[in-house]
Amino acid sequence: MERTSETKPVTIVAIGAGNRTNKYLEYAIRNPDRLKLVGVAELNDIRRHAVASKFGLKPEECFADYERFFENPVPADAILIGTPENMHFEPCMKAIEAGYNVLLEKPIAQSLPECCRIAEAARRKGVISFGSLGFALMGSRKN
Repeated sequence: MERTSETKPVTIVAIGAGNRTNKYLEYAIRNPDRLKLVGVAELNDIRRHAVASKFGLKPEECFADYERFFENPVPADAILIGTPENMHFEPCMKAIEAGYNVLLEKPIAQSLPECCRIAEAARRKGVISFGSLGFALMGSRKN
């Protein structure tokens, strides 16, 4: 996609605000015209508040867990799931069912059947769900 002055940044909500998520968010800091964080769901109060402060998020854009987020979601283009490895499947399926595109950290899920269910749900809803290749493309680039 060619970037123009009228192009709006891709908006994301982060589920999980640990080290890997913060690597992705470095891209948003360096490229605010391309990527904008509009919400965060994180169990750890310190991490959640740190991300909220860094990105100027309002209290209604911050959630103590992803269940609360999905009860009152923030509009966004995509969800970045940066939860611990064994906690990817459920928030991913909820995000897809809610119509969000999803960027998952690796591993995508804990089993091949879960990966297949994610792929089928994404096809059915017409959204994109992809693994951490995005980190190689986004998180490590300087531009």
